[in-house]
Amino acid sequence: MALRVARAAAESANVAKSAFLARMSHEMRTPLNGMVGMADLMMETELTPTQQKYAQTIQRSGAELMGVIGDVLDFSRIEAGRLTLEAVNFDLRRVIEDVADTLAGRAQAKGLDFVCNIPPGLPLNLVGDPRRIGQILANLADNAIKFTDKGSVLIEASITDETRDHVNLRVSVKDTGPGIARDAQLRIFDEFAHADVAAPGQRGGAGMGLAISRQLIDLMGGDIQVQSSPGAGATFWFTLTLAKQPQPTSAPAPRALDTLHGVRVLIAASSVLSREVLQAQAAAWGMTARVAEGREPALDLLRQAEVRGAAFDMLVMDVAYGGEAMLELVRLVKADAAIGAIKMVLQVPVGHYTLTQQARAAGVQACLMKPVRQAVLQAALLDVMQGRVWMDERRGKASAGSGGGAAQTAQPDVSRGKVLLVEDNEINQEVALGILGKFAGCEVVVAQHGVQALDCFDKDSFDLILMDVDMPRMDGLAATREIRRRER
Repeated sequence: MALRVARAAAESANVAKSAFLARMSHEMRTPLNGMVGMADLMMETELTPTQQKYAQTIQRSGAELMGVIGDVLDFSRIEAGRLTLEAVNFDLRRVIEDVADTLAGRAQAKGLDFVCNIPPGLPLNLVGDPRRIGQILANLADNAIKFTDKGSVLIEASITDETRDHVNLRVSVKDTGPGIARDAQLRIFDEFAHADVAAPGQRGGAGMGLAISRQLIDLMGGDIQVQSSPGAGATFWFTLTLAKQPQPTSAPAPRALDTLHGVRVLIAASSVLSREVLQAQAAAWGMTARVAEGREPALDLLRQAEVRGAAFDMLVMDVAYGGEAMLELVRLVKADAAIGAIKMVLQVPVGHYTLTQQARAAGVQACLMKPVRQAVLQAALLDVMQGRVWMDERRGKASAGSGGGAAQTAQPDVSRGKVLLVEDNEINQEVALGILGKFAGCEVVVAQHGVQALDCFDKDSFDLILMDVDMPRMDGLAATREIRRRER
């Protein structure tokens, strides 16, 4: 009897602690969202370099604190046994590339070569919890970027075993950082532990990301490990056994890949990782690929191939840093009458819009922001080979080039859209209004809570409703259910 009472009291305490942390995380996230959002808006205004640096620090610190809050909440849920896992259909490539997109700016700000390798033929349509798998991968990749000052970070997926219904998946994150001492590896997955790394001043964070990752992997029946030594970088990996989808739901729309078969492509990149990944992708699509380390070797190979009568059809260039060498290669190629007609594709670090504009002006048919998703790269190569110019990878737009007549990809016009913003926090209202008004050009109506939202919905028509969840009088869930009922 006493044991049952003690157990009930412990369970009640865990529930109360989880409820408290959930409430407190919401209360902390609200002002943090305002702070980070205002920093985002401020960075779009004219600032001095010092002010820009301060705004970036506010933005980065706020995002890190948001991550710590999420870690605390997850840790509490796991400890209380209240964290549930999903078993839904998902596309493994999309999970990995979403994580890479999120962290690309941070890696490139440090001058790191950030590469994803998803080998051709890998089973991608699986069943599991994509959000938690992405969370684990993001923790590992974020740590790798944080502790690596030069070199590269590689995310790689592979299959260690496969049956008709299941795969044993292995996802690894490899960096060229300072490495981790053997004794530190034994405790690195413990709560609040920090690895002692060789580089000074690199100990940071709450020490919870790896602990939560291990607990999530344990819940999913997998394993997580690290291999490292001081001065030799580190490789973290996790393995999971996942079911295959009986009928894949995320298969991409078929495209005329025959256009790429036999295409001779020269890949120019200073990074070994980038060259290897691009060459493997090109080979999987039936292209004949050769690689060059940089500008001069690429130029020599292009001219030699032309002399032999086996000219390259396409030049794919990967820009690691400033891009001047590759931009000069574009200009030299265009100035050479013998090879100047070659089709050119350039991969550019995210945010390098000036370089993109210069490359387009110099005659590059496709400029893609790194890390480039495989589907986007494939689509761009197809369009370029068919005489079209891939204008803006991030927005998915393509326009007709000199050799073709592709139609402009239809894009929704949000500039005349009318939005109902349902939000009770004034700072969050200001952030949302700034984004919707300045960047999307929308007309915005604000409601303070669910009751006002219903009144606005009855009196007007909206293209989009942005609904907060926790609000006075009527919360967002109840208001959404009532709106859907009235629609019917």
